[in-house]
Amino acid sequence: MTEESKTRTRVSRRFRLILIGSLGLNLLVFGVVGGAVIGHVWGGGDRRSGPESVGSPFARALDVEDRRALSKAIRRAYRAAEIDREADRRGHERVLALLRATPLDTGALSAEVESQARNGARRRDLAEQLWIERVAAMSDAERAIYADRLEATLRKSGRKKPGKRD
Repeated sequence: MTEESKTRTRVSRRFRLILIGSLGLNLLVFGVVGGAVIGHVWGGGDRRSGPESVGSPFARALDVEDRRALSKAIRRAYRAAEIDREADRRGHERVLALLRATPLDTGALSAEVESQARNGARRRDLAEQLWIERVAAMSDAERAIYADRLEATLRKSGRKKPGKRD
């Protein structure tokens, strides 16, 4: 092997190693960026889960401890008021059956929907009262901080998400 071919082989190996390293780095960057874009587009952009992503903006703006305490208080109040979530599920099943029936019994459908609306209003009223009690127990400073978080939550929830209808 001549001196020139040894040098060419060494350069070729270095060049290949650099190319492989560069390709690996490019694939890594492409995967991270592509995953972020796909996750944002398909996942709706907001990847939060748990209590902070569910419920009204008034509940989401509470700090974690207050939100947990409010959630527990609501569940206790529902049990004390004998609010039956399973009855709601049965009501949904009745609505489905009414919708599939021929001919449509609009009187029965209307009665079932009104019953579900009353039950929902009862749950909402209980939750609102407990929220008001929680806010009333805050100091002036805590309430001001909460108001700032609520304002930010309302601004954020007011943004239109791509692909969402009005």
